Amino acid sequence: MKRLLFAIGSFALMCMLFGCAPALSGVDPFETEAETESDLPIPEPEPPTVSLDRRRYSFTGDPRAIEVKDDLLTVKQEGVYRLTGTLSEGGIAVDVGFGETVCLILDGVSIRSSFRPAIFVKSAAAVIIETKEGSVNPLYSAGDSVIKARGDLILRGNGSLSLSGADTAVNASATVTVESGMLRATASEYGILAEKRLEISGGDVAVNAARIGYATGESSPEEGGIYLMGGQITAVTSEAALSAQTNIWLQEGIGSFDAPILYRCEREENGRIIRGSITHTGGSFPPIPS
Repeated sequence: MKRLLFAIGSFALMCMLFGCAPALSGVDPFETEAETESDLPIPEPEPPTVSLDRRRYSFTGDPRAIEVKDDLLTVKQEGVYRLTGTLSEGGIAVDVGFGETVCLILDGVSIRSSFRPAIFVKSAAAVIIETKEGSVNPLYSAGDSVIKARGDLILRGNGSLSLSGADTAVNASATVTVESGMLRATASEYGILAEKRLEISGGDVAVNAARIGYATGESSPEEGGIYLMGGQITAVTSEAALSAQTNIWLQEGIGSFDAPILYRCEREENGRIIRGSITHTGGSFPPIPS
């Protein structure tokens, strides 16, 4: 009994000297730690991989996302796909519908095709072709285009992309945007041809031995034309470096052009030549002829 009274007295004395916090009901002592762990970034899952082996392939994702017929491997579902390996004869196609987007990450891909584009976008709202950092990706086609897209095309990444063999290196029915990466294109007709708008905002882009380096087709003056907004842009051509029908904007970046005509901006309407607008607001480019 004396021991119990002594213990109670000692406890009361400690409370008087140091204070005693009451126990809090419903508080999880591990709650703070749990919240800290939940705040840690969750690593993104690796995209499914298409591994090419000459004329065969393997795929780590949903088998319904890929269709193979006559040496043409077609992506049928939107999403991100990593491509690696060598395709000795054939091509990669995208056919997901005009409301979907696909990203192809090229991670050491070599593709050769004797008659079709190495990459062909049959249907998609937009396709992103991204080169993985440090990767080298040579694409060759003896057809009309090395990369051909029905829709918008975005080129980016921290690797290199080499295009050769065809009449046109990059050909899109809508917009082509180059954001980053190293692009080397050799073609007999056009380096990059976008029907509506061509925009280069970064990267190291060079076109060699083409008739026309960078070109756009018919488009409205409000949204169409060629826009150089950054990066390093080079062209060595036999006819024109830049050719558009409505607008050429030189805003940022460094341009080096070796061609008989550096800037051509005109279109024909009812037998008359209508000149477009060439505007230089920044960057380092060859002077515009007066």
